[in-house]
Amino acid sequence: MLFQSIINTLQDNMLSDDDTNDVNRRNEREETVESSASTTDSSESETQVDATTNKDIHISKHVYIVYSNKYNYNSPIFFPAAFKSNKTERIFNKLRLNNDNISHIYPTKEISQNDILKYHTSIYISKLNGDYISKIAGVPMALTMCPQRYIDTYIIDPLRWQCAGTVLAVEKAIRHGASINIGGGFNQAKRTRGAYNCIFSDIAIAVEKCCKDMTVAIVDLGSKMAEGFYEYVLSKDNLFMFDMFNKNDTPYIDTHKKVINTDISKFAIKDKIFNVLLDGGHMEQKVLGQNRVLNVPVKKLDPWNLTEQINNRRVCNHEYMRALKKLPIFLDIVKPDIVIYNACYDPYHLDYYGCMDVTKEGLIVRDLFVWKECIDRKISVSMTIGTSNSPNNYEVIGESVNEIVEHYPKFIKQNDIDNYYERLNNIL
Repeated sequence: MLFQSIINTLQDNMLSDDDTNDVNRRNEREETVESSASTTDSSESETQVDATTNKDIHISKHVYIVYSNKYNYNSPIFFPAAFKSNKTERIFNKLRLNNDNISHIYPTKEISQNDILKYHTSIYISKLNGDYISKIAGVPMALTMCPQRYIDTYIIDPLRWQCAGTVLAVEKAIRHGASINIGGGFNQAKRTRGAYNCIFSDIAIAVEKCCKDMTVAIVDLGSKMAEGFYEYVLSKDNLFMFDMFNKNDTPYIDTHKKVINTDISKFAIKDKIFNVLLDGGHMEQKVLGQNRVLNVPVKKLDPWNLTEQINNRRVCNHEYMRALKKLPIFLDIVKPDIVIYNACYDPYHLDYYGCMDVTKEGLIVRDLFVWKECIDRKISVSMTIGTSNSPNNYEVIGESVNEIVEHYPKFIKQNDIDNYYERLNNIL
């Protein structure tokens, strides 16, 4: 009866062609703060960026904020927790758009199939149905009963739009110095498989489309190993990665132990990837059947007390930022033309799956630190927000983006940044 109820609800809520057109028209009504050069932006997004523009880059005072309300998963019925229905919208609504340092732009169309196939295989793309997504999202039998049209409309299409946003953000960063996509950062997706809500590897697609003749560094600061990037980074001569994560919550770390480098004094270009391993808490996976898993926290004390779990995580602001101080050395060795910064906010102490204890202030100072180190070296930086699970993380992300936008022109001019150094020193 439950499955029949789900099917009936789906049939009642599936969009007719006229309804779809109405929704599309409503979606096109973007926020009023837009780039004055939106026509130019759309034409730029259709062509590959000439890497030589980066050599004579003019760093403007603007940070390009890339966001479309088509990023959101507006499902009319049950939705797996992996796909937060309006997370990106809530982040965008937190931004101070009247700031003169912001230029809001948006992709004019979702990423094309041809662009996706620059990285992913056609066999993998053909597998993206409800059953497969249910497995990788860890939701038993939740989406298997959904029609493919539902999967495409409410899951695949928003991800395609976010991928297009990452490509546009990287293009803008190459030409103008700085951009932030309020979406993307799907660091677990590989060429032939997805994981959790990481179905497409937007950063890999952007690199393939925009950065073929550039030296690119991916900086990933998620609480879990950015496992989706490893095979790709090792296969590309122009691609490097700085990956800082919780070593106790990475079940596949042994798979990559041959390429794990943790001694910055011995790191060299040939190593490709540098790792900072944090000593945080961990989760364990309980198999539910047919490759579906449920992550549950491993606690030393009361297993049902979430507050206790949060208070006993071991990676605090001080330890986190001291570990991150290896990033400038990595940048000096690699000398990238552009940094694609996948921020990720699951180290947040209220994120159930992060198993770390970094506060809101710690994450904001972290983001400012990464941006300043790039700007000091005249490296273009394009940021994606990555994935996380805290119901309130949109507040942290929104405030952090506001701080980045406010400090960006100060970092360029090296003026009025005493407050930043004071906040950094308070943590260190």
